[in-house]
Amino acid sequence: MKNHDHVQLAFIAVLQNSITNLHSLLDKPAKQISLSDDTKFTHQYFFVVTSLGKEFTSDEILRLYRLRWQVEMVFKRYKSILKLGSIPTKTDISSLVWLN
Repeated sequence: MKNHDHVQLAFIAVLQNSITNLHSLLDKPAKQISLSDDTKFTHQYFFVVTSLGKEFTSDEILRLYRLRWQVEMVFKRYKSILKLGSIPTKTDISSLVWLN
């Protein structure tokens, strides 16, 4: 693991309707979940911990994370369209052949 001199925490409040939806899901008795008040409080925010430099503001960090997440979603969509969710082989050698 790299040693970073600087770690930054960026966070933003989650929209109230998202919090309400989350609480309604968590209040379902079938799940038998008991959450502490601290957990319920932290679910009101979206947190990002980063080692980006001090020159980045929290808003910039959150924008970069959102952009990164959009890229991840594009790759997920491509995998789905191309049916690349799993390689239909059982051995390392056949996996390499399938990929090439």
